[in-house]
Amino acid sequence: MRLFTCVQARSADQGGTSRFRPDPSRTALNETETKTGDPVERVEAELFTDGGNDAVVRLAGRKFPGVLIQGDTLSSLRADVAELVELCSAGDLEEARHVASLLQVDLESRLQRYADALDAHGISRPF
Repeated sequence: MRLFTCVQARSADQGGTSRFRPDPSRTALNETETKTGDPVERVEAELFTDGGNDAVVRLAGRKFPGVLIQGDTLSSLRADVAELVELCSAGDLEEARHVASLLQVDLESRLQRYADALDAHGISRPF
């Protein structure tokens, strides 16, 4: 497990974005604003896997870690679900089953990575 500092941008019209950066010295990051000038909030996060896609992290104050899904990955998941809905609406159940099975395999893989990370660090599962 590594300690990271999360720089979270906050603006009045957006929910905010986060970028995780290693902070081995546990000192504050030099960055205090986003490119748009929005103020940021620094919070610590524990990293239980590598920092790539589907990183398992726990934010300060949370009992259980979560999975960080990158924006492009989230958009792809939404597109896959939208395709599934369209296929069901069109009555193409065979193709809908195929798309649903691919989504299930993808989500099972992400859930297994999460469960493995928790197991490796002796954390009980929240499900």
